[in-house]
Amino acid sequence: MKRPFCSSLGARLAGKLLLLPNLLGDTADPDFAFTPSIKIAVSRIQGLIAESEKEGRRYLLRFLPREEMVKRPLALLHEHTEPKELSSLLLPMEKGEVWGLISDAGLPCIADPGEGLVRLAYQKGVEVESLGGTSSQLLALQLSGFCGQRYAFHGYLPREEKELEIKLKQLEQQCRGMTQMWMEAPYRTAKMVEAVCSFLSPATLFCVASQLMTKEQRVISQPIARWKKSSYSFGKEPAIFLLYA
Repeated sequence: MKRPFCSSLGARLAGKLLLLPNLLGDTADPDFAFTPSIKIAVSRIQGLIAESEKEGRRYLLRFLPREEMVKRPLALLHEHTEPKELSSLLLPMEKGEVWGLISDAGLPCIADPGEGLVRLAYQKGVEVESLGGTSSQLLALQLSGFCGQRYAFHGYLPREEKELEIKLKQLEQQCRGMTQMWMEAPYRTAKMVEAVCSFLSPATLFCVASQLMTKEQRVISQPIARWKKSSYSFGKEPAIFLLYA
């Protein structure tokens, strides 16, 4: 009989998978972002699953002396990981070990790899625990001033110009009383702002929340008509985009 797709704090059939938060940017303050419970948890994990070895080692080094950091085994989970590879990632936890899972920024499984591993962990009787943390999507929604009762997040939008125009206009129609959110690769932030201002109505509210929780944080929330009259400059800034009407 298959195990149910649910989490049970009492069902400790094997080890544990900890969903750990990461910083949203390089200039974010680790002391502000990481609670004492997170620091304790990372110091006790027996291995870490990350999107890249570089980010995984850098993450561990925030909590451990270098001589301890290098002893922690590291496994990779990223957008190119095949579903059939997930079982091998869980083997240490099935043997009773406690491992952590991080994404390069923010929370694992939220617009980042991880949901398949969590789903498989439940099936194999591995306990899954989230240690919370900051989500760039929810932080942007808070700061935008837009509706927080009804909202949708769409991940990445099409890159081809005509397809992007069609999708943006669809979102504009759907944002009547419902906030629409999406993200884009940092080097395309300026192009996304230009596209929104070109394709959508002047009265539609548009927010760009960039560099969240860093010293360079910037949130601009106003009608598109005002965006067109402004001269904001965007470099390669990670950002969340929001529409509301």
